[in-house]
Amino acid sequence: PEFPPLWLVRTPVVITSLLGAAGTFALGKTLFSRRVGFAALIIVTVFPFILFYDRMALTDQLTGSIAVVMTWWSVIVARHPTKRNATILAIIINLMLAAKILSAPLLLIPFLAVGLLGKNPIDLSKPLRDEVKRIWRDYRPAIIRARLIIGILWTTLIVFYQIRRFIDPEIPAMVDGYLYGGITRNIGIDTGEELDRSQISVNLERVKEIFQYLWNPLLVGLTLVGLASLCWRTWRKTLFLLGGILPLWIFVIFVAGQLNSRYLSVVGHLCAVLIAAGVFSLSDEITKAVSPKSLKPVAWLPIGLLALWVIGFGLPFARTAFRDPIALEIPRRDRREYFANYTGYALPDALEYVRASQPISSGYEIPFAEAIVRVCEFLPYHLPPEEHDDVELKCLPTDSDFPQERYDVLNADLETYGELYLIVEDYTIADQPAFDPAKVDGELHHLATY
Repeated sequence: PEFPPLWLVRTPVVITSLLGAAGTFALGKTLFSRRVGFAALIIVTVFPFILFYDRMALTDQLTGSIAVVMTWWSVIVARHPTKRNATILAIIINLMLAAKILSAPLLLIPFLAVGLLGKNPIDLSKPLRDEVKRIWRDYRPAIIRARLIIGILWTTLIVFYQIRRFIDPEIPAMVDGYLYGGITRNIGIDTGEELDRSQISVNLERVKEIFQYLWNPLLVGLTLVGLASLCWRTWRKTLFLLGGILPLWIFVIFVAGQLNSRYLSVVGHLCAVLIAAGVFSLSDEITKAVSPKSLKPVAWLPIGLLALWVIGFGLPFARTAFRDPIALEIPRRDRREYFANYTGYALPDALEYVRASQPISSGYEIPFAEAIVRVCEFLPYHLPPEEHDDVELKCLPTDSDFPQERYDVLNADLETYGELYLIVEDYTIADQPAFDPAKVDGELHHLATY
């Protein structure tokens, strides 16, 4: 259908969320132990950093689920570098990049797996040049196979895309400009200064809110302490996970013109594994450090704190997310993006009201409604497919550079059709209300509010 029902859009997100959970367990078990895998799985289940976006039909959590599977399989390839395993890895990487090109920094992960966790990892006591040559000899067939598959596919896609752009210049760019809008400001192109740190400062402030609202200070503290312990006990595995998380975060913080929390949540599953591994590493270190047997239960303190976070923060957040998401305490950017900017909550009710009403517009035998809504193209999705022909919808212009245009169109239609239904979503454009009744040439009658 032209406008498929929303459940059809959301179902793949649910399925890929299960894939991400399975990949998280597999990565934790493969790198550390079964208990780490289970703990990471529990964290992922209630982690607001992942859960909040898992409920949306967006590509970020799809990318995150594929990314954790790719990370796990990179370890498998590093330990067993067969052409078959390399082929599977190349396919997974292609799917990840196709889901979100912003995941490109994660291409570092397979190389980190080879260098840090391979069958013969890099020996830092030997010359780096010689070690790189040795690894190239060991992994050459697998690297060539993966590079060939990825190269052929993306070369084909880019060539095809450029042909389409040549034929139709209106074809959208492969990467939306707002995703990398921070680059020009961060290097001073917009301001003429040598370096403008204003956008980086804004993005860092948003990262701070992410840790405050979607992680919680308890989990942040537990992560940092556990990370120190984990790095002491197994620095290679720690560096491997950090090498998957930090490059993407640094890249996004630097390039994003409008940093959304979901961009960073792409590596949320890797964070869950790192947290779980750190907690058990800390517990094991305390067990070794405590001498009197009567004090051994102290070693359960990190695990108890993680359980406290799950019960006291993760589960309540999940409960609220399912029952009353507007009541959630989330970063300001997320609240504006998903609740103040556009939610879609009331639109089905408003559309159903119009559909069930009598036609009042001249020339229409079905109800005719014009709408001022934040995202016009989503409007038909709020009607069941079988009801699309029961109402005529038209969106008024919302360009903030020409605010008068929407009233010119509305007033012209009022003159043509006499009367019509008007749906107005309560939001602002350029800090001004989206709708000003004083600019309408006619009488307004309030029918309903949702």
